[in-house]
Amino acid sequence: MSAQTSQLEAQASAAPRGAAPLSGAWLVVAQVLAIAAIFLISSRQFLGQGVTLGHVASLFLLPLWVPAFRRYVGGVTLGVLAVLGTLASVWLTRYSSVDHVVTYSDSIANTLLLVGTVAAVGVIFWAREYLPLWAIALTYGIGMLASAFTREDSWVTNPWKSALAVPLAVITLAIAERTGQRWLQILVLLALAAASALLDSRSYFAEFLLAALLVAWQMIPKSKTRRASALRVLAVFGAFGLVIYNLGIALLVEGVLGERAQERSVEQIERAGNILLGARPEAGATVALFLDRPLGFGAGVLANGEDIDTAKAGMRVLNYDPDNGYVENFLFGAKFELHSMAGDLWAYFGPVGVVVAIVALVMLLQIITRGVAFRMVGGLGMFLAVQSLWNLFFNPLYTSAPVLAIALGVGLALTADRRNPLGGDPASADAPAAPAGVPVAPAIR
Repeated sequence: MSAQTSQLEAQASAAPRGAAPLSGAWLVVAQVLAIAAIFLISSRQFLGQGVTLGHVASLFLLPLWVPAFRRYVGGVTLGVLAVLGTLASVWLTRYSSVDHVVTYSDSIANTLLLVGTVAAVGVIFWAREYLPLWAIALTYGIGMLASAFTREDSWVTNPWKSALAVPLAVITLAIAERTGQRWLQILVLLALAAASALLDSRSYFAEFLLAALLVAWQMIPKSKTRRASALRVLAVFGAFGLVIYNLGIALLVEGVLGERAQERSVEQIERAGNILLGARPEAGATVALFLDRPLGFGAGVLANGEDIDTAKAGMRVLNYDPDNGYVENFLFGAKFELHSMAGDLWAYFGPVGVVVAIVALVMLLQIITRGVAFRMVGGLGMFLAVQSLWNLFFNPLYTSAPVLAIALGVGLALTADRRNPLGGDPASADAPAAPAGVPVAPAIR
């Protein structure tokens, strides 16, 4: 291990530094409040109208976590977008009420998907001042697991895919990160990939495998390779993704990952010519709706007959037969649910939602590229960033929001020093020291 990496590890072992150092009983109170808030946020226990106990806890702690936004690059941006998204949601819902049915309970619930996610990031930033990131992630994972056990729909079809994979990944990777051993993190990721392959979870198999490769890359000694720039990491990340995609297709078509996955994959490739579009015909609906109504709809708006016909026409372009009840019952049954975070954000918040999706994309890519280039992000951060990138295009906002919150909260805390957002290696021995009270992108210890 190099001297620079050792220095970073030593910094990581120290207590987190925050804007308001506490000691004694007050520190214990802050830690208990932080753990309770994180658990309530991630356990997602609803009180009604889309409001959860986590939202109540975030509101209660508002004076504490809002200032923490200013201490991390991207924090203020997220806060501003949450405010703008709320205003856009209200305006779009009123605008669409002329020719659409509006439900104000949906308006509250869907707006809170954005506002609650940003608040959760803020709480993680604040909690980082009093807790190590591995403890925050472990608490968050336990809360997600508790949420999975309280949802009946988690156990209907594939429990690993719909309920267990992400919480167990967060818990086991948080424990592995605590040891600081990258080889252990890689073993955990490979074990999770193998479980996903055995349990018919194609996307998780690829995500865990890609995260393992990104962590392994960071183990290459710097003395034997020039330090990777962010652009170089981005290029190699794309290459890794392409290799895993092609490898996954080969394994699926050959039946290595199971007969059911083989049949489904071959059918999707034959239908759309591409497994991604074949598996996600909702993309055709999203594009068609966007071209028809680029302004969006609003968080409380229900689709009308014209919207449904437009969506079906877009899905037929991908050779998908939409006249099977799926479009009416799932995509537009209770609300707009376009099976991608980007699509849902656009539908609920219009152009502001598109900006939110772009900002999230940039932040997630920055977490990966800077994390690899400076050897700052381990298995947990890599998996969460990779999974959120997938969710951005291929999973609904409702199920993806909790993962995005911890991905940004942990990832930005690791890589985004407000005083040095794009500068030199944080592990460098000659890097300027951050002023007291400013987080310095510590490793997850």
